[in-house]
Amino acid sequence: MLPFSVTSPVTSNTAQITLGTPRQFELTIEDWLQRAQLQEVRAAIAKDEYSAIYPHLLAHFRSMPRPLAESDLIAALHIVYGWMPTIARPGLSLRVIAESRAKLLQTMEAARIAREPALTTAEVDLLKRFANNSTVGASKLLHFFNPAVYAIWDSRVARRFMWNSVVEDTYDKAYRLLEYTNTLWGWTRDRRVRRAVADLRKLNGHLEPVTEMRLLELVLFHPVPETRGPRPTR
Repeated sequence: MLPFSVTSPVTSNTAQITLGTPRQFELTIEDWLQRAQLQEVRAAIAKDEYSAIYPHLLAHFRSMPRPLAESDLIAALHIVYGWMPTIARPGLSLRVIAESRAKLLQTMEAARIAREPALTTAEVDLLKRFANNSTVGASKLLHFFNPAVYAIWDSRVARRFMWNSVVEDTYDKAYRLLEYTNTLWGWTRDRRVRRAVADLRKLNGHLEPVTEMRLLELVLFHPVPETRGPRPTR
């Protein structure tokens, strides 16, 4: 068990890490470490078909100008929705741009250059509304703009991180994404996790440049036979 826990921001605008209190989720750092050793998970990571196109997407996002323009952010949204079973609805994103253009671009640019998670719940909620009103979509925007700091959040990952029967109304919240992000970020500071990640990178050459946050997420994303669930919102 980690010496910290992530608590729901009931009275605060930011996700908080509170020392000395029990975690509210089932997954522990020990669970993740054990999962990272499962042959089914390791095999799935080694042959993950998304990994073939992943570097090209990262390169495209890195090539976008600084600061971001409105057109860049709209294009980025529709690119990440290529990894979703739904399509981005232009009306939602254009409405958010009309209402909060400057704040939206400022928030995304700040997240893009951040060296650690620093977004507030309100800022994530703004990105969520822009991204088809989806925390999954928001997490993918954040990840591709800054893969070292933000990990992808989706239904399958939520079932590992929270509990197996968790429903969309529960995990599709801005503060849930922050809880997840801050927890995984804390885990990257653990020497055992760093060793496990280094070991995972040896599974396939294309994993060598993949960030710790991405590999932490992949261990949660890939199912094992006894826990296979419904189709994820990947």
